[in-house]
Amino acid sequence: MENNPAGKLRDKQPFRFLDFHTENPLNGLPDTVQVRYLCHYLKDLGAVAVMEEPSYFDRDFLAQHQEFYCRSATGYSNTCRRLHFFKKRGISRDRLLQALGGDEAVHAALQEDYLGFIVLRPIHSAPLGRTVLAWYEDRQHKSTPRIIKPSRENYVHIAGLRLMVFGLSWQQQDHATGTCATVGLWSVLQAKAYHPPGPTTPDINRGARHRMSYGERTFPFRGLDLYSVMDAIHAQPGMEPFLIESDIPRPSGTDPVGFTHTNFVHLVTALIRGGFPVLLCGQAAGRHHINCVIGFRSCAPDPTNRLQILNCQEEGIRYIYLHDDSIGPNARFQIRNVPCPDIPPVCEYERVELYLDPPEYSSARDAARHPKNDLWHYVFVPQFLIVAVPESLRTTPATLLWSGMDRMSLLAGSYFCLTEAIANISDPQFSFSCQFVRLTDYLGEVLEKTLMDTPEARAKLRTNLAEEMPIMSQYIGLVRIGFRHSDLLEYMPLVDILHDTTDSDQNHPVFATVCFQEIGYKLVCAGKKNASIIIDSLPRKHNVLHNGTILEQRITSLPVHILKEFGKVIRA
Repeated sequence: MENNPAGKLRDKQPFRFLDFHTENPLNGLPDTVQVRYLCHYLKDLGAVAVMEEPSYFDRDFLAQHQEFYCRSATGYSNTCRRLHFFKKRGISRDRLLQALGGDEAVHAALQEDYLGFIVLRPIHSAPLGRTVLAWYEDRQHKSTPRIIKPSRENYVHIAGLRLMVFGLSWQQQDHATGTCATVGLWSVLQAKAYHPPGPTTPDINRGARHRMSYGERTFPFRGLDLYSVMDAIHAQPGMEPFLIESDIPRPSGTDPVGFTHTNFVHLVTALIRGGFPVLLCGQAAGRHHINCVIGFRSCAPDPTNRLQILNCQEEGIRYIYLHDDSIGPNARFQIRNVPCPDIPPVCEYERVELYLDPPEYSSARDAARHPKNDLWHYVFVPQFLIVAVPESLRTTPATLLWSGMDRMSLLAGSYFCLTEAIANISDPQFSFSCQFVRLTDYLGEVLEKTLMDTPEARAKLRTNLAEEMPIMSQYIGLVRIGFRHSDLLEYMPLVDILHDTTDSDQNHPVFATVCFQEIGYKLVCAGKKNASIIIDSLPRKHNVLHNGTILEQRITSLPVHILKEFGKVIRA
């Protein structure tokens, strides 16, 4: 009797090997901003060859297909295409066979040339699915590298051949199973800090609707508001959201105006350095929009600035990198400080606005000038920050920011009030920065970089922290205070203050203070002993450099008994 299976399996098509410049499959897609951006981005990466997997099951699209597209009369397929891009030597069938046959040299060469992949969904209006592309070459000075801690290693398998690309997943919104908020949060939860793979976009939407549906159906999806985004984060096991509203005062009953530069860069960098991508919620072209911050360009201190005694170390940051679903992955944006609308008291401030600004050498600048959609006029105004953190991390970024500023003020006050106990140094300046960091990363890469030239001191400090300290939390709040004087062009690390992140903001306990310099040890001891005297002797406000001008800032937001708490003091 002839076998009559219930269904016939579809025939698979062979791999295709294409020349990027003449046969790029992206050129056959609808001419959109995202497609043009990706073509220019890959050109900048030096792509020369494309390998296409004609039949590929993508985890996220299978979930989208199950929830929405399988029920459409259009008859959408549940399979995708996956494109792999290579530079230099490219890829061919012969090279693939050599690598699959065990030729380690060819395998290593393919890995070296691998630029990443793009999943093409069978959705004509939104074909760009999960996309991970390598970062383009960092041509800046080594002292100001890109900080892209949320990126991670992404592994792909092609007929058993394992390749890796370092980056963070991006995809285009399809308006049926996800909008900008959904795909932005989806990208966030792909980061290394969350032990990916994370939830699919339908998972996120169902999590957002779990607590309150507002009477709306789940699919097709109309989008998430701020509280729905936070509900979606709550739905992830072990995750909690932080919502941070812009700090510029606003008239009652009006929308948030935006962030001051100092507040914005310190909050974003504190989270990015900890490996947490940040959702930016705000306005673009008069409409609500959500972006995902995945990195920033670090800054060097201004050697000509000898006017300010107290400085914000991240003040000079001018570039951040976004996954914007309406543009593409790894897009560089310039931070500009723009006068606020002429509404009292808002008009007294400048707010952060973000402008797309690819590097000068990037051909993506040409894509931004495309007459069909001139992105040079694309302006994004952040109004809220949302970040997903482990539920054990309870300290808010703003609390860590003010703790750093307050303790920098105390140490500076110790210097000026107690000069007889400290060697006199001309033109002293102090700076601070803050971040959340895993304890293992602090003991590892942070101290490795800080004490690079003194391995014996590094080993001793690590041992002391491991043996003499009480058990510390998985994540610590790190406040680093730096110091320089007339003989130094750059700040040298003075002290690291390690905060417990598992307690309330009111307590905000400190585990330990690591002193890298002898003067730091003296200042900490003096501050602990004479905190009340120092605070009383200082003006109620001090000046902090802000946008090139002087910003008056309160001297301390912490009670004296908390301010003088430095935990166990350890000399490096």
